[in-house]
Parts: sequence; C-alpha cells; structure tokens
Amino acid sequence: ILIDYFEAGRILGEKAAEKNLPGEKVCLFAQGMAYNGVQDAYEGVCSVLNDKQIPFELYEAKEENTFRKVVENTVYPVEVVALDVQSLDRTASILNESSVYKDHVSALYGIGSTTGILNLLDQGIIDGLVTYDQFSQGYLSIKKAVEAIHGSRQKQETLLDPVYLDQQELASGAYEKMLYPME
Repeated sequence: ILIDYFEAGRILGEKAAEKNLPGEKVCLFAQGMAYNGVQDAYEGVCSVLNDKQIPFELYEAKEENTFRKVVENTVYPVEVVALDVQSLDRTASILNESSVYKDHVSALYGIGSTTGILNLLDQGIIDGLVTYDQFSQGYLSIKKAVEAIHGSRQKQETLLDPVYLDQQELASGAYEKMLYPME
C-alpha cells in the first residue's frame, strides 16, 4: 500500500509551473534517488517541467548542508520541490531560520505531512505539499494482513491517491481526519 509517487511528483510539478516566472529555475531536492518513491516523484515532476520547458536541477543531499549551500548560493530566486519528507523538513527548517533565505526561494513544495511540516505549511514557510490518507493506509494494511492470514489475499499493489494541500486548504479543516487521525 503506497502513495502514487509519480502522480505526487506530477502534481508538485504542476504547482511549481503555475507560479514559475520566466527564466526561474526549479531546484529538486532529494535525500537520495534510491529512497522509497523518490525516483517516481522525480519522474513525475520532470514530466511537467520538461513539457513546459522550465529549467530545473536535481540536488541530492550528499552531505549535511547540501540544501543550505544551494539556497545560500542562489543569486536569483528559485522554486524548490522537495521529493521526500526529509528534504522538505530540512529545507523548510532552513527557510524558517532566517528571513534572508526566504528571499532566495520564491516557493517551497514537497511531499510529506508530519506535524512539524504541517505547522510550517500553516505558517506559510511551505507553499504546498502532497500527502495521502494515512488513516486509509493503516486500515487497508490491516485488511490485507487479515486476508493473508486467511489465504484470500490478492497479490496486487494498492496505490493511494495523493492529495495536494496549501495553507488555505489546511486552515479549512477539510482534511483534519486524514492528517490527524489519532487526535
């Protein structure tokens, strides 16, 4: 039971393209391409950016401060799309540390919905994110486990639809059960 990472990446690519200014580069941040779903998310973002001829560059976290260096060395504002939860959390934390860094990044998008990430979305540090219904993931996991025990489990992959959220949608409360299933 996984999120459709290609679709998640495609959605992020569309959102980045909507705000993209002529000549503005999109920086794609990833902990590593081998992490779960990152390659698919990358391909989804690239499918949109290539189609719209928007320049982009991939940065993998080879060392602790890779993302900070990219942000600091940016002369013109860029958009950042974080392809995994760790990259989104790290980049949002960098931007939250100093208002100077916010001048370097015109928009931050990513994948993930930890409480810390949701707080940074609420504060406007993150412009938008893609997440999925973790409550349904848990339910479906248990259902599949019971089916496996009873020998009736189908050997098929279940992909959950990604959901895009921005600050306004978060504030609306429409996704509260999905984002905070235990509270």
